[in-house]
Amino acid sequence: MAAFGNLTRTGCIFVVRKENCLVPNYQMVRSCLLMCIAVVFFATMSSASDDAKASPGEAIFKARCILCHGSDGTANTNMGKQLQARDLHNREVQKLSDAEMKQIISQGKSNMPPFEGQLSSEEIAQVVKYVRQFGKKK
Repeated sequence: MAAFGNLTRTGCIFVVRKENCLVPNYQMVRSCLLMCIAVVFFATMSSASDDAKASPGEAIFKARCILCHGSDGTANTNMGKQLQARDLHNREVQKLSDAEMKQIISQGKSNMPPFEGQLSSEEIAQVVKYVRQFGKKK
């Protein structure tokens, strides 16, 4: 234990020994508490800015399509494998016109269910725009 004036430091940074009594080290407790609040605040702000950067199509994709097509669009999920979902990076998928993609999302095709009653035409267009990004990623 190190002595600091009339304070003797214990093994804990939050408690100091003063005149044979253990007393809280309020300055250290306050500093640690402020540090924790700052970390949580900045982590929350970072997460919120990531959500703000997400396109509407991405949000819809994550809510409706991720189960079969996966977050990366490769369809490498259990459900995607069972239903033989298409890899959205595939050239054949990316060669489809926007109208063809909208038709497939709206009406369904093969094992893909229709989303016509669940998504508006604007939401379907946003999903198509997001799916186009998979053709650009490698």
